[in-house]
Amino acid sequence: MAVDMLSQTRKESFKYDILPDQKSIRILNLYPGDWDDPIQCSLSTVNLDDETQNFEAISYAWGEVSGSRKITCNDAELMITKSLHDALQVFRPLRSDGVAARLWADGICIDQGNTSEKNHQVKLMGRIYSGASKVLIWLGHADSALVQECLDMICRLAHVQFTKEYGPQKVILTERDEYYDLEIQYNHRDSWNSAHIIHRPATFVYDSNSLTPLRHLFACEWFQRLWVVQELALSQTAEVFWGNGSIDGRLIGLMVENICDSPDFNYELSRISQHCISLWAMKWAVDSKQKSLHDILRVTRRFDATDPRDKVFGLTGLIVNSPDHPQDLLLEPDYGITKHEVYHQAVRRVLMIDRDVNVLAAVHHGQEIDEDWTSWVPDWARQDTPSYAYWNGKSSGGTRPIISFPDCTICEAKKQYQLSVKGIIIHVVQSLAKDISTSYNLNWEHPVRARYLQRLVNKYHGQNSEESLACTMTPTMNQEHRLQGDRPPLVGMFNAFKTWDITKYEFDVFPHLDLYKENTTRDEAFQFFQMASSCLCQRRVFVTKTGMLGAGPAAVREGDIVVVIFGGSFPFLLRPTADEQHYRLVGECYVHDIMDGQAVKKWQDSGEPATDFHLF
Repeated sequence: MAVDMLSQTRKESFKYDILPDQKSIRILNLYPGDWDDPIQCSLSTVNLDDETQNFEAISYAWGEVSGSRKITCNDAELMITKSLHDALQVFRPLRSDGVAARLWADGICIDQGNTSEKNHQVKLMGRIYSGASKVLIWLGHADSALVQECLDMICRLAHVQFTKEYGPQKVILTERDEYYDLEIQYNHRDSWNSAHIIHRPATFVYDSNSLTPLRHLFACEWFQRLWVVQELALSQTAEVFWGNGSIDGRLIGLMVENICDSPDFNYELSRISQHCISLWAMKWAVDSKQKSLHDILRVTRRFDATDPRDKVFGLTGLIVNSPDHPQDLLLEPDYGITKHEVYHQAVRRVLMIDRDVNVLAAVHHGQEIDEDWTSWVPDWARQDTPSYAYWNGKSSGGTRPIISFPDCTICEAKKQYQLSVKGIIIHVVQSLAKDISTSYNLNWEHPVRARYLQRLVNKYHGQNSEESLACTMTPTMNQEHRLQGDRPPLVGMFNAFKTWDITKYEFDVFPHLDLYKENTTRDEAFQFFQMASSCLCQRRVFVTKTGMLGAGPAAVREGDIVVVIFGGSFPFLLRPTADEQHYRLVGECYVHDIMDGQAVKKWQDSGEPATDFHLF
């Protein structure tokens, strides 16, 4: 009898109703309650075109599905992730308020088990987050004192940046300005804090101690997740909630500006803040309408997505489609196709619509080229190697890209996509150095790596100039150091590293945040080591048959050819097939002697025809 009574009181599992049309979404009505009360809510269906609908959208990291929590929705039992459950507890109105909150959260408002619904709801997420009155960002729970210390620091940095841009008072701002109604304050335990911040001196120095709170903030999973990029970028306004505190998202944006403008900005500060910087950079790009699909994919590559297809689908709200675009280039979410197909659609769109061959630099194969993967299609799920081609190289000498997608029975037989680009052949790779990341599988700051790099210097220095070798070992950094007049010249750092006595240096994990200020020989050597070890990760130094020095991806092999593809910023490495009519794309590379278009100028003077590279 007791068992029968228990079964009668147990709630049924929640079942979703079918949405009536392609513009319908569900709104979550979150009922008031005290902190420990069970979550009670209901779902109602609305049309996105109905401008009278007012709601706030939740942005959060899903977290582990295994730790799911039970809530009551429409008097039925619904399981949600712990992270979303925590967010609902924070955003739930107090019982004394008496009014339900109107929210949107993908983990509840989308039937995640219905692929067809998921396809069209993901397509609407751009409109959902841009149409929400506010985006509520939930970072998770944290120690109360730590939260207050960090929010206090954000306000201090925002105040420093605000004062720098607008002066001590907002007298020049109008209602059209982004910061017109901004108050430099944060909420902690239902109390607003501001006065003790804005009366401090408008200066700030980044050092190891001051970075500690920011490390904890940026370590929150939310900053690593790809889905949150469009959720923040498209928001009208955003408020960030962390533990017992909250802060206006614009203040974090001002903090990001201050970090990037700081003379203390260096590798460590960049490393811990890179995701946060990318998030707000994307929001500014969306606000100013200055973004391309290639830029979006590049900036978001290091963000995580559980489903690799979401590396594209999770960004569709940021992609502007035109009625003139072919149907197969619209990049509409379709969870019925493979990752390979999704990524091919994305790169094909960049090549056809933007005519940007630099997207091919996003190809990172690892140690070997996968024979079952189209070599020129980037695998955006790989995050291990930074690209050279985003550093404004000029190897193609201002030439325009020539791109086509020919029909090819050979490629079709291999079940791979084909691409044809024009360019010129430079030279053949003759010899290779070891790959530092596989030969020395250690933390990159380890002294063994430093000794390996010194041996690399000794091996190639005799046949190459100091500038050539220094730039080849640090190709993504040398342009920055040419522009930063207050930093030690690259060749000077190279020479300091060459004679550096590693045995006398204590290898910590970046304890020196003021390296550029000390400007000692030791610290110049360590700077070069930082850059070279980072730039040569998953890369190999090579020499061509004509003696040109270069650096390419880990997959490079003897016999690969260095080419310039018209319109590309950097050269590329291709691997000829047995029929000598097709090529596999190995990746982009750095070859010091041709980076300013010298090879293209020589080719133009020769009158020789260009080469058609047929890639698969």
